[in-house]
Amino acid sequence: MKTALKGILSLTLYVLLQTSVSAQTIPPVAGATMLGTFTGLVQIGENNPNLGNSTSESEFEFIAWNVGGTHVISINVNSMSFPDDCDWARTFPLDDLMNEAGIDGLRKAIELGYVSCPTSCPSGNGIKVYYPTCVNRNINGSCPVITAEPTSDFSYNTYDICCDGGTPTITLVSSTCGSSSCGTGYQSTCGS
Repeated sequence: MKTALKGILSLTLYVLLQTSVSAQTIPPVAGATMLGTFTGLVQIGENNPNLGNSTSESEFEFIAWNVGGTHVISINVNSMSFPDDCDWARTFPLDDLMNEAGIDGLRKAIELGYVSCPTSCPSGNGIKVYYPTCVNRNINGSCPVITAEPTSDFSYNTYDICCDGGTPTITLVSSTCGSSSCGTGYQSTCGS
């Protein structure tokens, strides 16, 4: 009886962990096949003219996917790590954070060959970067720890990418917000 109970408990825990990981990293697209994961440094503030000259580096994990021949990436928000000097991260708008991560994640995805970069601009290719609609920004010491709400659906930003002259130009075209109502203690990544 104990062995059977242990087996059921182990299976239940495995399913819960897989569901939790899946809810945080897999885009909501049927037939998505994972191509690989990669880590990228995100220059926070670099792509946001409203922040003046203040920039900071943060490390993020990204997952590259093939969806019916189109490559997309998703941001694993649970992997975000901030440097010790991260007072800015306490109040930095989450929609801006997802945009900054999306731009730098796409640069790295191009470098690694996960996403192609046409030479004509604008390309009209509409590459999507997925991220959870609801996250918790828990302030632990001076730096926040960001975690996805386990039941959150996904939002995504669509970018136009081109490499006219060899350097990637990545432009935000649109943002699409998921339909999740964020639970207690969670904030929307879709802005105000």
